[in-house]
Amino acid sequence: MTTSSPLEALARNPRADARSSGRYARAYERKLDDDGLGIAVACPAPVLLVDLALAAVATGRILYRRGALILTETGDPVAPTGELLDRIHAMLDALPHVADAREPYRDIRTLMATGSAFRAEYVRLVHDALRASLPTYRTPRAPRADRGPAMSASERKAAQRAREHAAEVASARAWLLERLKAVGSTAVGRRVASEGLHAQAVDAIELRWGADELIPSEDGIGWRVPSRRAFYAVADHVLGARQRTARARFYVIPAEPNRDPYEEPRTVTERIADAVEVAAATIAERVADAAAAILSRRSRGEVPTFDEQRDYLAAFLARRRTTAPASDPTERHQHALD
Repeated sequence: MTTSSPLEALARNPRADARSSGRYARAYERKLDDDGLGIAVACPAPVLLVDLALAAVATGRILYRRGALILTETGDPVAPTGELLDRIHAMLDALPHVADAREPYRDIRTLMATGSAFRAEYVRLVHDALRASLPTYRTPRAPRADRGPAMSASERKAAQRAREHAAEVASARAWLLERLKAVGSTAVGRRVASEGLHAQAVDAIELRWGADELIPSEDGIGWRVPSRRAFYAVADHVLGARQRTARARFYVIPAEPNRDPYEEPRTVTERIADAVEVAAATIAERVADAAAAILSRRSRGEVPTFDEQRDYLAAFLARRRTTAPASDPTERHQHALD
């Protein structure tokens, strides 16, 4: 049993439609008005030409699809869409005469030999059928070691909230600086109600958020409508602290806004952790100093008892905690060198 090539299989196929369902499985039937003659053609379904189109487009490469694009293994477009259509058009134009070809194959040659606008439509359908037949391109995942351990559901939610908050902060800062640049120096000293300023920011940022725009001054961060808390924190940083009257809170537009990046204030938990770390380091240092003093006495032949070591250590720690100067001049000098 011999295996026919895609061209031979197409030429000898008596059916114009494919033995399947779908948009690209139906025969391409049109009536051509060529030189006043009503020529009817029934070209093979676009899906039947996929193998020939793949040979013309792929040139030996493995292809994938993503959206309207045909990609290579690296995720890059194999060529601009217009160039791919030209290749398929040239392939159909160059179909050779086959003596025993069936009518659907001959209709392709008839269609391509005319000046009909249906040629471009048929070429496009063949291109789209080829793209639909390709596997979907998947972005390669980083190796497991690079991605780190899997996060729990709570950790994923926390990471998502952090990303959203960062986008809100960046959006508020970018909009404020953009707005200040637009109004110029004429607005310096003007009072602006904080509620109204937040409402303006929400209206402007919401349009960009819905359009999936990126913030120009940020690296790949998209616009996101900021919460009141996030907006006022950033506005206090850029414009200065809000001021209050009996009826409202407002900002005074400064001559020069604070353009430094906004940094989140440290939480109570973080401040407590820092204090505990400093206290632990201080205690370790004092214990080490006391141990060194005891060893120094041992080296001089002075062997203190356990009770003496305990009392000395307690007195040493108590002396280090006090801020009052020592009464003994020698001890005062030692404190000054600490």
